[in-house]
Amino acid sequence: MEIRIKQYWFNIKNSLWFLPTMMAISATILAFGFIELDSRINYDDFPIAWFLYGGQRDGARSVLSTIASSMVTIAGVTFSITLVALTMASSQFGPRLLRNFISDKGNQFVIGTFISTFIYSLIVLLTIRGSGDDEMFVPKISIVFAFLLAVQSLGVLIYFIHHVATSIQADYIIKTSYNDFQKLITHALLDENKQVESANIPEQVKKVKTDYPFSTEIYFDSSGYVQSIDYEGACSWAEKNEAVIEWLVYPGLFATIFQAFAVVHHHSPQNHKPDQQIRKFLFTAYQRTPNQDLVFSLRQIVEVGVRALSPGTNDPYTAITCIHWIGAALSELSKKKLNNPFLYDKEENIRVILNQITYQEIVDTCFNQFQLYGKSNLFVTLEMLAAIKKPLYIGANSELLNVLRTKATGIFQEAREGVSELQLKQLEESYREIMQLGE
Repeated sequence: MEIRIKQYWFNIKNSLWFLPTMMAISATILAFGFIELDSRINYDDFPIAWFLYGGQRDGARSVLSTIASSMVTIAGVTFSITLVALTMASSQFGPRLLRNFISDKGNQFVIGTFISTFIYSLIVLLTIRGSGDDEMFVPKISIVFAFLLAVQSLGVLIYFIHHVATSIQADYIIKTSYNDFQKLITHALLDENKQVESANIPEQVKKVKTDYPFSTEIYFDSSGYVQSIDYEGACSWAEKNEAVIEWLVYPGLFATIFQAFAVVHHHSPQNHKPDQQIRKFLFTAYQRTPNQDLVFSLRQIVEVGVRALSPGTNDPYTAITCIHWIGAALSELSKKKLNNPFLYDKEENIRVILNQITYQEIVDTCFNQFQLYGKSNLFVTLEMLAAIKKPLYIGANSELLNVLRTKATGIFQEAREGVSELQLKQLEESYREIMQLGE
């Protein structure tokens, strides 16, 4: 499956309309299934006949009409509440956090429930036939099931009100972003006990360029964010064409039109540039997504915290909560390793050279903005140092450890200026603990 299809599928399944559409289709199939059952069954022989609808044709129409109209009304209220929640979230936490609400399966399920109940009731209503005293067909089982769906919808409405009230809280939003980060590093990074052949990487790259002396740069044909790259597909293409692909970008970077994003190394000069063939392994769009972007979720947490530190909001406790989860994310990261920057063919020849995000970039993403906007707040500074200590306590890998110690030094040097003697003592004590853990 090409990377574009995978990315389109990722965007579709996280859209607000996908699950409700699937539920509406299921309701349609279910309605026709129950109608077919009603047309074939003998109600007199039904084992629980007391459970069936006992009214006449006009009563059945009235019940189904009431259920259908009620579901439309409730669905409208649900959309209104959702829009209000989205507006509040956008103004308080930033517009980039809206993706969390749109992709929330709870919100999608609620909307899908009301729409599905409406469609089911409407289809069953259309099958009730007869006029005057002639009772031709009343689908009793289908009507009972419509009643059960209506009762379930009331329960879903109560759940929705609770869920919306919960989902617009800062703690919930931060935890959701952290969960996204956990899912990504589980698949994108290696466990600490796995071996990575990363020694002499510059020498290996130099050898590749010596063995493949001719190169062709591939340029973007449009601007946008790099959402995903099909490294495995690129490796297969390179093996088939006796080439090596060196990626100059990674998911999350902004691509500018006519900027080189890859270099194809060959044994001999090429008559045709493989532009279109290489571009199909890369997908760009107008926004970033957490599909392969390692720091996307971390940026969301940082954005919530930085907004909380703004003079208009002045909510340092939310910022401190964000820093707590940043520390948890770094602790998770400390038990992982970056992947090998090379992909090999079946004969162990290098076919793809990856451009990977570094530990320095990850740590800078976590702390640079907090360091800038929170340096005048002693409590925020102390929490940043405490967050840095967490991965050191559990034994981070040496590369990440060195980056964290350097970052702690920078935070301490900036924060120590203009503080009281007592505050300076607190900072020095926290900083000293970090240096001792790093030894």
